[in-house]
Amino acid sequence: MKYKILISIVALIITAILFDFKEEAHGSSNGAPTIVTGSPGDGNNTCAKSNCHTGSSVVVSPGWITSNIPAGGYTHGTTYTVTATATEASLVKFGFEISPQSASGTLVGTLVAGPGTQLTGGGKYITHSSSGTMGTMGSHTWTFSWTAPATGNTPFTFYGAFNCSNNNAMKTGDIIHTSTLAVIPSSVGIEEIADKATVNLFPNPINDALTLEYTLATASPVSVTMFDLQGRKIADLISEKEKNAGKYTATMDMNSYQPGMYFITLAAGNAVSSKKVMIVR
Repeated sequence: MKYKILISIVALIITAILFDFKEEAHGSSNGAPTIVTGSPGDGNNTCAKSNCHTGSSVVVSPGWITSNIPAGGYTHGTTYTVTATATEASLVKFGFEISPQSASGTLVGTLVAGPGTQLTGGGKYITHSSSGTMGTMGSHTWTFSWTAPATGNTPFTFYGAFNCSNNNAMKTGDIIHTSTLAVIPSSVGIEEIADKATVNLFPNPINDALTLEYTLATASPVSVTMFDLQGRKIADLISEKEKNAGKYTATMDMNSYQPGMYFITLAAGNAVSSKKVMIVR
């Protein structure tokens, strides 16, 4: 009799464990957990690293996130369409999570859910809903909206992680991809702070040195920061707690930075302006 009771208890425990495991593996059909976009602000975490799904190594897949944001940058308060596409031959079930984040991991702008998607994490993340996981053979596409902030000129990146699932209701055999889309503010940002500062950068492209000319209309703290296209801070070029009104010129050595495209962001008080520059050798 004791053995029968023991066997029954063990059977119940195993059933509960299997039920919990299956629920955990299947739960992502209702949306990914937060903080799994692969962004630096999320600790580079994905569903693979958090052990939600296991399979091959995480695959970096450029171009899976696209938008109609102009190459020249976003305009304050404007709403744009963002498209996310997961592609993996022979698979039919897909999921994703995307977040538009600054270099520090702060949400930039406002996400608006579209068909088959939902917001999570207080609106910082967008992910698939239960109706948005089954695609055609080999791919699935989601569309949603993003509204640019009303003020500020922050370069940022859409960070996204995608799960391409074998739909076996278990953790194993899935393939996780990551993708990014770097976005800059419109160059009109330079004119937008004209009442507080005017800015001029040259030459562009840059070979070995960059000259920054700026004029402050009023006394204010000034900082000049260099970011890469993923919104990661590369260097603090200038940091002044307070500068008097007037015209200033600063020349900065660029020889220690790798060739490529960067953002130079000037902040004068609470006004910010960003400009894209190219370093060449």
